[in-house]
Amino acid sequence: MTRRSKPKRARYAYLDTVPQSAPPYLTMLSIELWHCVFSYCQPPALLAVRDTCHVFRNVVDANNGILLAHSPLLLPHPPPDPRKYMRFLKHGLQRSALGRFFDIRNPWQPGLYGSAAYTMTLFRKGECYMCRKRTDGPPTWMPSKIYICSKRCRYHFFRSKVAFLLPKYKYRPRYTLKLDRHIWPWLPNMTRARRPRDNSRWAVPLRDLRNARREYRSEVMTAPTPMEQMRLESALFKRYSVRRHEITAVDGFQYHLDEWRMKMEITARKTGSANSHRLRNMARDRGIAPAMVAENHGVDKTLLMRTRNLRSITSSSLTKAGLLDPYSKYMKCQHCDDFIFAEWVDWHIMKCHPGYLPLSRVSKETGCAEYRCKLCDNRSVTYYSPKSLHAHQYHKHGVQEHER
Repeated sequence: MTRRSKPKRARYAYLDTVPQSAPPYLTMLSIELWHCVFSYCQPPALLAVRDTCHVFRNVVDANNGILLAHSPLLLPHPPPDPRKYMRFLKHGLQRSALGRFFDIRNPWQPGLYGSAAYTMTLFRKGECYMCRKRTDGPPTWMPSKIYICSKRCRYHFFRSKVAFLLPKYKYRPRYTLKLDRHIWPWLPNMTRARRPRDNSRWAVPLRDLRNARREYRSEVMTAPTPMEQMRLESALFKRYSVRRHEITAVDGFQYHLDEWRMKMEITARKTGSANSHRLRNMARDRGIAPAMVAENHGVDKTLLMRTRNLRSITSSSLTKAGLLDPYSKYMKCQHCDDFIFAEWVDWHIMKCHPGYLPLSRVSKETGCAEYRCKLCDNRSVTYYSPKSLHAHQYHKHGVQEHER
């Protein structure tokens, strides 16, 4: 009887969870190492990694999304902790409603910050209510989850998509129905001003008001008898009470979120101005004209991404964007990716890539436009200023300005 060979055990246990057709970067590190790497990612980067593949999604969502829950702590100004806010809430229904909204079961559990649902609510992109444009989180109004991308959309939103609560109608919308006196107290309301919210006009979204009217008519007004109508109405009012506690708790927590958002906006503006000043200094030290920096789309993209992530711009990031070359005396040809001596780049393009040498360029010393003569027989690579070009063509080719 021949002895059967014992199957070998996998060298790494994580390979059992990775498909055989997975790309090489998945089998390069173990699940534990990927978990350690992702623990240093900020929330936007972590959400982008989560949407890459199902393996990374499982890594990020492991242990009830602990990576997503702790990633906001890596920001310069961490957002308010809903667990601490829930500990100070005396109303039990509001505490439980806020826990359901952010998926927090035990706020007194030590060593935890927020939740995965809380991080997604703050940093997941949403759709603008007016222009349908994808905009960054958090929502402008948390209870309704309404996103507004700009001041213009905010202005049009309050002009056409809300019903204002007026004192002379006992804080009900102006055009009301008889059933609205039961509906509007349980709806999430909002104000035009961000801060302070005192002495401002409160409003109710028309979308929520229409949905509430439709729900009231379908569940209460369709009852066959008055007694059945009263029973259904009391059951609906109980649900309204639960919703009201949730709206009150989330609306109270949004005050702290508005404070945090203002801090982040101030920090982003300071970071953007500092990065722009630093970029001008780097370009000035290397003899690069400001016009060339402004025309470089890679530099604009790098500057925007570094400012959005609240990070300072560096020489290495500008080198990757193509503004600064890794070699001081050599430049990279845009057509063949060869490094050539800086003074011979024009001659190289004229000889090796005919037809690609531009007729105009921006001078690195002055930042003004320079032009190349079209009439030279030897196809000169010398660039002139507008006045020097007119003088060159007049003296060498006998061409006057009015003849051209």
